[in-house]
This record gives sequence, structure tokens and C-alpha cells, in this order.
Amino acid sequence: MVVEEVRRQEETARHARAVALVRQGHWMNWEKEQQLSSTFVREGDKPRTSPSAPDLGPLKVARDWQMQVDLDQRLIFPTEIVTTTLRPDLVLWSNSQKLAYLIELMVPWEEAIEEAIEETFERKKLRYANLAAEAEDRGWKIKVHPVEVGCRGFVATSGQLPSTQPNVSNTSWISNFSVPWEKMPTRLSQALASGGMAHPEDRRIMIRTVVEEMRVHCPNPNRAAFGEVARAIVSKYPATFADKTAEGEQLGCGYYSLLKQLKTRVEHVNRDNVSSRIRQPRKRSTRENNEGDVAIKRARSELDSYGCINWQPTTLPEGETTETLETKRQTMSTVFRSAGPQAIETTDVNTYMSLTYIYQRHMLNSWPAPTLCEVQEHWPFLFTKRGLCTHFHTLTDIEVDTRLSEALLTKGRRILNFFQSQRLQWNKEIEHLLRECDSAKLNHNQIVTAAILLLMKYFQEKEDSIFILADAFSTKMSVEREMTLPITPRVIALGNNFMSASRWMVSLEGKVFYEPEQMHDFASTLAVFFASYYVFNLEYQESASITLEMIQRFFVRINPDMGTKCPAKLGTSRKTGRVVKRKVTSVSPRITTFLQRLSEFEWRTSN
Repeated sequence: MVVEEVRRQEETARHARAVALVRQGHWMNWEKEQQLSSTFVREGDKPRTSPSAPDLGPLKVARDWQMQVDLDQRLIFPTEIVTTTLRPDLVLWSNSQKLAYLIELMVPWEEAIEEAIEETFERKKLRYANLAAEAEDRGWKIKVHPVEVGCRGFVATSGQLPSTQPNVSNTSWISNFSVPWEKMPTRLSQALASGGMAHPEDRRIMIRTVVEEMRVHCPNPNRAAFGEVARAIVSKYPATFADKTAEGEQLGCGYYSLLKQLKTRVEHVNRDNVSSRIRQPRKRSTRENNEGDVAIKRARSELDSYGCINWQPTTLPEGETTETLETKRQTMSTVFRSAGPQAIETTDVNTYMSLTYIYQRHMLNSWPAPTLCEVQEHWPFLFTKRGLCTHFHTLTDIEVDTRLSEALLTKGRRILNFFQSQRLQWNKEIEHLLRECDSAKLNHNQIVTAAILLLMKYFQEKEDSIFILADAFSTKMSVEREMTLPITPRVIALGNNFMSASRWMVSLEGKVFYEPEQMHDFASTLAVFFASYYVFNLEYQESASITLEMIQRFFVRINPDMGTKCPAKLGTSRKTGRVVKRKVTSVSPRITTFLQRLSEFEWRTSN
């Protein structure tokens, strides 16, 4: 009896809830029913029901929409819009309207999803600013739209494609912000008019003035706001403020050092002000707390193709097939076994290496990645200096051997002069190396070696993260037998010390692949060492990442706007004491600081 009574009450309650839901649905469709009830139908005729057209929102302006998604295969941005290496998660475009939507998926923590919308929009807008400007020059209109989906599946209100931009009311002042140039020093105004470099003191005054003006609108602007202001300043006066190399080439995005100075200044001004903080502490997930600290690389990424213009070609050479390329590969392997690495100098081998470039990249870019011993077995000529540098030239359009040889001699002297002229500023390690340089007249190899070692000491990176010292009479077999070589690339100097070495080797994955007979000086050795990172899809080792990026940007002059070849750095969290990954910027702030100090030093000494 009791059980039946409880069951009856449950059935009654369930029925009541069902009726309530039906009434709710009926009420929501009331307007439609009212419209239908007012339609008159003749006797014997059936009522006409016209299917309601779906509301396409902003997409109804065109019927030729096309879409590409960066999902199963690497997205290639539509070339009819603009040529770029950037890869948004989704591209939606109409050729008739010259309109494109760039959709970026973000997965923030659920509780912070709404707060992330405004900051995400500004950051993504800044990332695609140069692309949008180039597309506008070609008659296209670009709209960037981030979509926030929480890690538990909650979709933010920005998930619907809007006809207008997301709400960014708290940063809307940026579009109307103007730099108060009338408040700048007279000497800076003259430099702006003549297109000359700003005096360091005038630049600092400008930073203070701009930050003071920005804080009138927002006490603590975010990074996106600084990026917009810095980009506008550099766009207006590139000769005065842009980050450039000595050859006039843009360094990264061109305004990173200015952005960093603006951000540092506002952080200094707000050092005791906690009421205007805009960044909230990130909540660590259970997965983050329980998993290991070092992430395992599971697939190819943008890091592998960073700085390359021909990373994965898709078109076979004219008249070639997969079978003919395989035949050429086998022929080259036979020639190598009979004639040795010297055969790379012959015309036939060079022609075959050029024709099989797409076949080489297919193996090098495959995943799981092959070991270098496997690559050497298939492509032995790739492990000669000429074969590697030729492949690097096709990959990046840079003749690395020639460029490094020229740059190391001229820029190496500039770096050596920079350190020698300011001895009192440096630590004991730099001072000790400078005394060693003063003790004898340096030849070309010693100048170049000293410049790289000085940079490593300045960036506080250990010598053994790039160099290994071995006996002057060591051979490939003795080095591999007597030493435990690291997995990451190393330059093995044969001599009593790094400065006096006259022969070198290059090791990869714990084995010597390039012997002294292939490299006649230190510059050519460094060319082989550096090219191996790009040809074989290797990351810069964390222990030498700043020096390697310096070689990349300052000497080889590979300066992409976005991305990096450096992995996420590991550090110890002050809050938890755990080893965590640090955020990696596209340009190391230590490099921009050094180049700025070098430019200011040369500017002072030349005037």
C-alpha cells in the first residue's frame, strides 16, 4: 500500500512537470499560432504553408560563401585574398562581396569565459592586423571573430557570428586615441621630420608622455591596447621607431621593443596600485596538477615550419612521378657508396638533389619523425655541407653559408667593439673573455667565435649548450666512443680551447654527422649547425634558445612577424613550487634590449 501510494504521487508530479513544459512550449510558439489562426482557407482547400527561410544573419549578403578549416590537414590561407603563413581555425569568405571572416577558437576556463572575450578579441585583432591591412589594399574586408567555448562545453555569447563587432567598450578609446606629439621634445620632433633615429633620452620622454596620456582613458591598459598604440606609432614613423636590423630589414613585427617599453612603464607607474588590475590569477585544472611537467610533442606544428617558405611543397617537378623520384634516390645512394660524399660536387647529383626536394621533405616532415640515421640511410648527400646548405636555400630562400660568412665578420667586430668599449658594465666571465681577446691579435675565426661566446655570456647561457671541446686530433669515432653527446645539435671544437680551435664537427642526436673535412672555417661550421634546425625540423634547445634566436635574427636575418623556433621554457612557480611552462614571445625581450643598447652605443660613438 505504501509503495503504491509513493508511486502514485511520483506519477502525479511527473505528469504536472510534463504539462508545464508543454504549456511553456505552447506559449513560446504563441505568435506563430496567432499568425496561422488568422489565415482564411476556402472550403475544401488545404492551408498553404510556406517554409520559413532560415535567418542567415550577416551571411545573407552573398550566395558564394566558401570555407576552409584547419582540422585534418594544414590550412592554406586563400591566395585570392592574400598570401600569408598565418592559419586561423576557420576561414569563411565570399569572392563576390570581397568579405572574409577569420574564426579563432578559444577554450578558456568556464568561470572566466565572459571576461576573456574582450581581451581575446583585441589580441586576435592585433595578430591579424597586418594581414587585414594587406587584404584591404587588395579590396577585401577582413573581420576577425574569436569564439569562446569553455573546457566543459559551454559556448559564450560570442559564439554566434555577429553583424557587428564584439563589445569592447572598455577599450573603445583606442580607436580615437592620438599621441600628443606637440608635447614631445624639440630634438625628437626634428628627428621625426628628418626620418632620423630618436635620441635614447628623447625616446624615454616619449614613452612617459604616451603612457600618461593613455592612463587618462584607462588607468591600466592591457597588452592589446599597447600593441595598437605601438603599431600606430611605428606605422607613422618607421625610420625613427621601428625595430630593424642594420640592413634595414624589419625585426619581427617591428614594434615589439616599443610595446615592451610602454608596458614596462605602465607597470612601474602602477606598481603600488592594486585597484586597477585587469589580470586575474589563472585557475589550475586537476589535469595540470596531476600530469607531468613536460609536454610530449605529438604531431607537427607551426614551430617546424617557422621561417620557411617552402616547407612542404605539393607539386611534383614537371615530368616526374613518385616512381621516377624513388629511382633517382636509389641512384644517388649507389653513387654515394661508390664515390663517397665528394660526389655532391658533380652536376648530376646536384640536379637529382634539386628534383627530389619534395621527396626529401615528405620524409623529413612525416610523423612520427624518422631518426636522422634513417634519413641518412635514404638521403646520404643531405649530410654533406653542400647538400644541407642547398636544401636550406630551397627551404628558406637564403644562402646560409654566404650570408653567415659575411655577417659574422662585420657584425662580429661590432659586437666585440661593443663589449670592449664598455668593460666596467660587464660581469667577471665577460671580462675574462675580453682579456683573452686582448692577449693576442685575433684572426677571422677567433673574432667570430669570440662574438658568439660574448653573446652567450651576456644572455647568461652556458657555453656547453652549443659548444663541446675535444682534443685537437680527435676523430668521429673517438668522439662518439669517448663522449656522451647530447641529443640536441652541438658544435664540437677540436683544440685546447674554443678560441684556439681550427677544426670543428657538428653532432646531432648524439652522433657526429658532419666532419672537419667538409667545413673549412668556423663560419661554415656555424652555417651547418644552424641550418640543421630548419632542415631537420628541430627546436632550439632551451638552454641556448636566446643565442640561437640572436643568430637567426641578427646574422641570418630570418625575421617572421609571428611564431618562434623556441619551445616553451620551464620555470618554477612561486605560488605552487611546481615546474611550469613559461609563455614564449615571438621575439625575445632580451634580444630587443640588446639590439637597442647596441644601436644606442653606435649612435653615441658615431656622433
